[in-house]
Amino acid sequence: MIRKIRIQNFRSLHDVTVELEPLTVLIGRSGTGKSNFVKAIRALRQTLQSRNLSFISDVANRPGRNFQNKQNGTQPLEQSIDVSYTIPRLKGEQNYYLVLKSEGSGISILSEALQQNGDFIFENSNKPRLELGNHTELRASTFAFKYLTQQIGCYDFPGNVLEQTNVPSRQIPEAGFVDRGVNYQDTARTIYENSSEPYAWDSIKGTMRLINPNSTSLKIDQSEKRSLLVVGYRDHENEIFQDVAQESEGYRRYLAHLLAVYQNPSKDVLIFEHPEMGIHPSALQGLANEFQNHVGRGRGQIIITTHSPQLLDYFEPEQIRVVEIVNQETRIGKLAPEQFESLKEKLLIPGELLTVDAARVADLATNSP
Repeated sequence: MIRKIRIQNFRSLHDVTVELEPLTVLIGRSGTGKSNFVKAIRALRQTLQSRNLSFISDVANRPGRNFQNKQNGTQPLEQSIDVSYTIPRLKGEQNYYLVLKSEGSGISILSEALQQNGDFIFENSNKPRLELGNHTELRASTFAFKYLTQQIGCYDFPGNVLEQTNVPSRQIPEAGFVDRGVNYQDTARTIYENSSEPYAWDSIKGTMRLINPNSTSLKIDQSEKRSLLVVGYRDHENEIFQDVAQESEGYRRYLAHLLAVYQNPSKDVLIFEHPEMGIHPSALQGLANEFQNHVGRGRGQIIITTHSPQLLDYFEPEQIRVVEIVNQETRIGKLAPEQFESLKEKLLIPGELLTVDAARVADLATNSP
């Protein structure tokens, strides 16, 4: 679980520190920096995977709200990510930080360090390459590398999710259900065949019947020498099946979220951007319940961004983080105390933070006139 993350000079994130819950919901107006927060986490993961320093710099410096736009273009810019997390079955907390310097077209590492329970595993300055992942003799470093590169999923499913041609997992370097969902057939099969969690497929199948009451089943069809995820329908005395790619966008999006939640093995951190997209409001309570149950079962952490009042209604005040932008810089924090208390006393419902009484960050609300 990611407990705390600090991001500096990444697009609109000038200097942001966020404490996260087992389930965290990020809310805020469009353009405040919710997606930039997710992009920063994904950029760290991709940088470590690819060993390519330009990845994080390229993402950070694309056009848009960007702290670097305030700087003199000839001045170097330091960008950093500092993340504290716990790894399942590993005692204590790890902390990894990476500081890069962008100057002109060049990128260099100013510092990189890994700590375990406050003790340094390694600490380097001005090295030409990333050290995390290279210290195979250090178990803590190996664990950290696998966690930060394989145990974080960042999902923003496209409208054609589960319509694409399935890409076999063996052809994809990324572990588990990939961000765009292109290995959905293999992911579904591993859930279907998972004998240690037999409830998983039954839960998916039951939920999808509620989403589409006309359907009778959801199964893996392996009759044509390949796995095919199909949906069953009753036709008089017979049951007929069709490829899931022929289902509605809302059905496919909902199922994609369930495949991410129930994937085997599970990822420790699942990040979903706007999971309400394309899904009927009446189905959002079920999706929120799946997120809450995932965390409750101890299968991992979930972070979501949303603009949906209906979805937000199903989360607790402690789980909400507000994203605002002030002077082109993103601020992220807990709810303003008066709004938090109004929610606890049932004078306000969570969805009204997006409609009636716009959510405010605690420290900004305190300092406002």
